[in-house]
Amino acid sequence: MKGFWKRAGWAGMCLLALLAALAVQLVGSFLVMLPAGFLVGVEAAREGIQDPALVQEKMAEAVSKGMGPALVLAHLLMLAAFFLWYYFGCGGRRKRLELKAAGIRRRPAPGQVGVILLTALGTCFLTNGVMSLIYMLAPSLLASYEELMESVGIGEGLAATFAAVCIAPFGEELLFRGTVLYYAEKLTASVKNPRIGFYAANAVQALCFGIFHGNLVQGTYAFFMGLVLGYLRKRYGTVWASIAGHFVINAASVFVWGTLGLFLPESVPVFLIISLVSLAVTAAGLKRGGRIPL
Repeated sequence: MKGFWKRAGWAGMCLLALLAALAVQLVGSFLVMLPAGFLVGVEAAREGIQDPALVQEKMAEAVSKGMGPALVLAHLLMLAAFFLWYYFGCGGRRKRLELKAAGIRRRPAPGQVGVILLTALGTCFLTNGVMSLIYMLAPSLLASYEELMESVGIGEGLAATFAAVCIAPFGEELLFRGTVLYYAEKLTASVKNPRIGFYAANAVQALCFGIFHGNLVQGTYAFFMGLVLGYLRKRYGTVWASIAGHFVINAASVFVWGTLGLFLPESVPVFLIISLVSLAVTAAGLKRGGRIPL
């Protein structure tokens, strides 16, 4: 019974970290959106606008313009919050001091960086290729997702793109592959086979990563992306490995895949081939990385 409550406590810490991240995102959004909404109301009153539909239209326009800065602020707040949480609450500081005392630099070697980049690129093209297949075979499933991306402005708006590519990999990795994975491994520590224990912990943090994205489409590919990033984090023993992988996935999705989309024919065989080749590249990267040290 004692073991049950202990595991429940670690599961609760995983959930608490996820809820804290969602709360930080909401705070960041409100800090930008509330002043924007207030200014729209003041402007409408000054101009004598009494038509509710027109005020609502102006409010929607202000929200759309403020979405990018809101994302930047939210990710910066999350980066600050989970750097402190991971560094002081999850043994990050202690491990760093121990490695420093032993003269060990816990960063991937140049050859390992190449494997990380290869794995991340494979994951990027695999997820985008599969999503393109889904779009062609069942476009209704991605309609709401496309509307969300257009409203946020990722790939078009400079602030939103900067937040997704340059800031999100740091805060989200410190949260999921740092903090949540730390608690998830505590949760599965009683599993007799340590490898199975890690796989279970990795699934927990990837599930939290999927839930964090707030919709089925993003949540599904974020789950599989989280599994790969969790592997990188564990295999190379540092959150810097998953940060690098996350950065490459996001940057390649926005810039490389976005550019290729202008030239690739919308054909099921084309996207199927891209998905299969990318799956092979991802698998080769994971195999080249070697077994997870346990």
